[in-house]
Amino acid sequence: MKRLRAALLALCCVAPAAHAEPFELSVLTYNIHGLPSWIARDDPPARIPQILSIAQAYDLVLLQEDFAHHDTVVAASPFAHLVRGNPAWLAAPLFQGAGLTILSRFAATESAREPYDVCNGWLSAANDCFGHKGFVMARLALPDGAAIDAWNTHLDAGDTDADRAVRADQLERLAAAIETQSADRASSSAATSTCTGTSRAIARCSSASPRDSGSRSPR
Repeated sequence: MKRLRAALLALCCVAPAAHAEPFELSVLTYNIHGLPSWIARDDPPARIPQILSIAQAYDLVLLQEDFAHHDTVVAASPFAHLVRGNPAWLAAPLFQGAGLTILSRFAATESAREPYDVCNGWLSAANDCFGHKGFVMARLALPDGAAIDAWNTHLDAGDTDADRAVRADQLERLAAAIETQSADRASSSAATSTCTGTSRAIARCSSASPRDSGSRSPR
C-alpha cells in the first residue's frame, strides 16, 4: 500500500508550470448503474440521456457501470470525444467489460486501458467476475497546450475479506500504472464514485450516482 499512497500523493501535489495560467477544469464522476434493465430494476435507456444532459455542464466526465447500454451513451453524449475501457472476458450473455467511459470536451492524444484480471464472486459477493473490471486513461490536450491524464476505474464490490483483498490488489495495480504512465504529469483520477483532481488547471470535482436521478443506487 506504500506505492498506492505515494501515487495518490503525487496526484495531489503536481504544481502548475511557471508559464501556464491556471484555468478551471470541471470534472464529474458518475456511476450510471447501466446494468440490463431487468437487473437494474428501472429504465436505464430513459435515465442515461437525462444524466448526460446534466453532465454537459462539465468539461470532463468519468462514467462507471456503463455496461449494457453503451449505445445509448454514445447516442446521447453531448461531448466531442469518448474513450472506452476494456471489453468483456468473452462475448456471452451476462458478461460485461470494465463499464468505463471517459467523455471530454478535449481531444485525447493518447489512451490506455487494462483489465485487472483479478476479481471475487461469480454467483456471490456482488457477482463482480461477470464484469471485466480494470482502468482506462486518456491523455487530454488542454487549451493552453498542456496535457492532463484522466484515469477512471471501478473496483470490486462486496464487503467480505476476499473482496477487500481483491480491491487492495486492484489499487496496487492502478497505482503502478499511474506511476509508470503519468510520472511528472498532471493527473485527475476517479475510483468508483470518488474524485481527486489536480492539474495545470484547477479541477472542480463532483460525484454522483443514480440515486441523484431517482433510481436505486448501485454498489
